[in-house]
Amino acid sequence: MATTCSTCAGKGVTTCRKCYGSGKMDHPAGYGETMCDACDGDREVDCARCEGTGELASA
Repeated sequence: MATTCSTCAGKGVTTCRKCYGSGKMDHPAGYGETMCDACDGDREVDCARCEGTGELASA
């Protein structure tokens, strides 16, 4: 029996921590902004705790 992941509230995704949900980040060479390479501009990434399933296996 699985339980709902409390980190993502069962959604399977969380806000990207690299760009803080903006989808953009400073260009590595200092030329303005570029799309976040962790979330590809989607602003969300698969939840690391439940691996994107939204559920945790119960012990």
